[in-house]
Amino acid sequence: SRGTGEGPWVQADLEDGLWAGVDKVNKNSDSMKFPYVTAMLKGKANWFTLKGGDAQGGPLKTLYDGRRPDEYPGPMRKQ
Repeated sequence: SRGTGEGPWVQADLEDGLWAGVDKVNKNSDSMKFPYVTAMLKGKANWFTLKGGDAQGGPLKTLYDGRRPDEYPGPMRKQ
C-alpha cells in the first residue's frame, strides 16, 4: 500500500512488504516532502500505528492506526 500524492511516504516493513495501512491508498498518509523525516512504528498483536512528520520541527501526524493487512503472514519464526 502507499499514501497519497507522489511520495515518498512513511511505511511499515511488516515482514512481507511495505505497508501504509490496509487499503491500497491510505488517504491519511500524505507525501513527506521535508528534507528530513521522523517516523514511528508501534505494533501489537494484529494492530499497528504509523506516525510521521518534519524532523526539524512540529508534531508527528498519525498516518495510520488500525489492524494489520490481511496479507500480513504474521511474525517470522526461527527455523
